[in-house]
Amino acid sequence: MTEETGISYISSIHARDANSIVKLGNKFMYRKVLSNFQRIFSPNLRTQQKQEKRFTRSCRHVFNKMRLQPGHTAQNSDYLAIARKSRFIFLKNQYVKNSIRHLTYKKAFTEPNPEDYPFLVPFYAKRHPNDSKTWKNIKTLSKHLNQRSREWFTYMYNLEISIREKEEQEHNERIDRFEQREKQMMIYHGTSIKHFKARNELIKSLTDSTNDFHNYIPDYLRKTELVKDNGPKRRKVNANLKKFLTKHNIRQQDNFFEPTHEPLIVSDDTATLQSRPNKRDMNNISTSFNIDSPSKHFRPAPIDDYDSVETGPSNSK
Repeated sequence: MTEETGISYISSIHARDANSIVKLGNKFMYRKVLSNFQRIFSPNLRTQQKQEKRFTRSCRHVFNKMRLQPGHTAQNSDYLAIARKSRFIFLKNQYVKNSIRHLTYKKAFTEPNPEDYPFLVPFYAKRHPNDSKTWKNIKTLSKHLNQRSREWFTYMYNLEISIREKEEQEHNERIDRFEQREKQMMIYHGTSIKHFKARNELIKSLTDSTNDFHNYIPDYLRKTELVKDNGPKRRKVNANLKKFLTKHNIRQQDNFFEPTHEPLIVSDDTATLQSRPNKRDMNNISTSFNIDSPSKHFRPAPIDDYDSVETGPSNSK
């Protein structure tokens, strides 16, 4: 409980589960969870007013860090995102998870071996009871069963259970094969799970635009050879080219500020990379995608009185 702001919450330590380690690639063993937020004011009226002001000031300090796109109104998800990033809890049904970074596994996407660590590892592998079963064809019987007898009901019950478990095992195997194939594609493209879908869509967009360009330009050049004068036909051909280039403008065809990936649980490595203050400055990266919209941070140096457009020695003292 914090008496200055009149709030109370529960701070607990949770161990990572098998799904978070093997499938999502989290390396941190434990994480700290803040939950069960409550407002407990002082019975003194003046102290209660001070607590309310301090809590409001803390909320304003956190929410002012929010950076919204032009014309975008802040939603509840925006407030929760900036609060989660600042590890700030202000709602009753809210919880904040923060990784404990001094205990990590050596490898990601694999089940850790307890023998590789000099201490107890809080990892419990998920047991698959259907993997060790030998499936038999229960449909074949050497004798006839009387309908609605005890043996007949027992046989039908075991048959239904056998079919259901077999379908469940096949479904789990298909999911595992899909995840392995997706993981291989992720490694091949050199990206993470969070940005894998966006990377594939960007590759497909560039490939389709390039193919359309190479299919259209030869036809345009052939038409310009046939139409030599600058008459209506030539203007129509040029107008069609302008429409094509406007439609297939690679630099402006996608909104790079709109996320193309589904909201997922971010791995610890990605969260660590995103929380670095000196991660990377996109304004200093000059690529073909932002060349049409130069950065506003760059400003030309002021012209000095001694500057001259003619070549020669400097006159500055």
